[in-house]
Amino acid sequence: MNNYLYKRMKSAYEFFLNGIEQSLKNTEYIGFDYLTIIDISFFCDYSQFLREGHYEDDLKSNGYSLISESFPKEFPKSFDHLMKLSEIEEFSSVIGTYLDWYKKKN
Repeated sequence: MNNYLYKRMKSAYEFFLNGIEQSLKNTEYIGFDYLTIIDISFFCDYSQFLREGHYEDDLKSNGYSLISESFPKEFPKSFDHLMKLSEIEEFSSVIGTYLDWYKKKN
């Protein structure tokens, strides 16, 4: 990790979630009022992004913070949407306990 990569990742993260947040202001799901591949992709992609939390100590020892550290506060609609999707059986049966560590933290 270096400053350039960290800044690029943070910028991409903010760009992505700003778009999700805007969409969820107008619809129950991302883009529509019903579940689509957009929501499935968001759930999978963002769940994978949260893996950064497994490296929190390494990041902090190198002077970086978790990019997603303020996710619930900065992107509340996106956070709520992720949590809502994680409770749907079709998602929870596949994701298993993968997000449990994150849910406990928040």
